[in-house]
Amino acid sequence: MRKLLLVFILGSLLSCGRSSTDFSPKINWKVGETKNLTISVYAKEIHNSKILKDSTFTLHASIVVNEVKNDSYFVDFELKNPLVLLAKNYDKNIESKLKDFKTIKAKLRLSKQSLESSLVSEVQYASSIVASKKAIIEMLNINTPEKLVEAEKAISSTEEELIKTKMILQIPDLLLKSYTINYSVQDTITTIDTTANPFDLEQFKQATRKTYVQNGKNETFTVVSETKYDFGAYKKQIENLKNKMLTEVAKDSTEKQVAQTTNLADAYFTNLAMVYDLDASDKIEIARSKSDNWPKHIVRYSMLSMENSDLNSKAIVKININIE
Repeated sequence: MRKLLLVFILGSLLSCGRSSTDFSPKINWKVGETKNLTISVYAKEIHNSKILKDSTFTLHASIVVNEVKNDSYFVDFELKNPLVLLAKNYDKNIESKLKDFKTIKAKLRLSKQSLESSLVSEVQYASSIVASKKAIIEMLNINTPEKLVEAEKAISSTEEELIKTKMILQIPDLLLKSYTINYSVQDTITTIDTTANPFDLEQFKQATRKTYVQNGKNETFTVVSETKYDFGAYKKQIENLKNKMLTEVAKDSTEKQVAQTTNLADAYFTNLAMVYDLDASDKIEIARSKSDNWPKHIVRYSMLSMENSDLNSKAIVKININIE
């Protein structure tokens, strides 16, 4: 469940099909522009009516535009260090003792064409995280040695995710994705999106997206984009594929061979999407000002649930970003 949640959370950043009759603001950042971000993250996970996780935390970040080229922006991005935030659970005063590691700093390249971010130096990014973890563990060993084993396990796990997923790119990517959502001030745009694919399923092509504008006549307005994933359609496609294959096998096989093949096919196609009733949705709200190219406020809400006769699991993630 947790691995799927990670894929879902990281993979469901919005991308939309475009239409010539709709529009979205074009990114137009300037050298020297600086934005301060306040990021609140709420996560809840429920398993068979038992709450496994219910947490809220706040991070602060800043982004400075240093250089603008024909195809890219180059920015400095600074994020409050999640490892230090986690370490405060074991030593509430640790942040004041590790001032050099309070934030993670990285230089990023933002592509104007793909509207995606990348690290200028992955090595430097990874090294800064490893160094901060080392300093944190050393400090905890001095101040709260009785909690060191538990703390080191939790911090090491988070360190691995920060490096492996390049987690520092998630917030810049969400800022950039806010420029890809096409909208109409007067009408709701409904599309069947073939790119919205939370589990990287080859046959998954059914996601309905509705995009509309609230208070479109005001100086500040909000673009809302809601995505609903249709796993029933995916399961039907898989079932049809299996039946088609068995029909072809039956033409030139004995009854025993057909039975054996059917058992193999049932085992092969009984994957996660077939065993469970899945439900997933994603919603993003972007507050904009007609006089500012940057978004003012972004809220993203993601939900994933999995159910069968033995299991009822649900996960909710809400990310709230203020940009000033």
